Amino acid sequence: MRVLERGRRAHERYRGPTERVIYNYLATLGTGGAAADGVEAVGVETATAADGATTTGEAPQYVYRVHGGGAAQWGQSWTPENPFDMADPRAQLGLPKENAGSFVTKAAVQNTEGVKFLRAEPLDGNPGGAPEWRFPYPQIQLSEIWTIPVDPPF
Repeated sequence: MRVLERGRRAHERYRGPTERVIYNYLATLGTGGAAADGVEAVGVETATAADGATTTGEAPQYVYRVHGGGAAQWGQSWTPENPFDMADPRAQLGLPKENAGSFVTKAAVQNTEGVKFLRAEPLDGNPGGAPEWRFPYPQIQLSEIWTIPVDPPF
């Protein structure tokens, strides 16, 4: 519980006062508005914000990546769910042993072309199950908001 609380406090320091993170599974390009789990969104429009971030309604869509050790910052697997809000990010994200879980990067989505919207698969004894977005070209499709250390690591 102390780990989760420290993570939440760290996250709060880096959140802007007007930030609204949208937790959805919409593929904004190429799916006709259907979510990855087959649920359709009604009345949701996609636009581009002044900073170039893909938006749903008025707020940019953010994704997060837990990394460190053998897991690079700009790997392909990201989640729209804030790992600081997860009970056990390592388990829920199905992180491999090589991922030290010592950093979290938050990024704004610029482009979802070619992105696969799935659930994290079980790996190395971790059950997975959290939403996972796989970006074919994350350094081009995402714009970094912040990267912070996680202590103790996830």
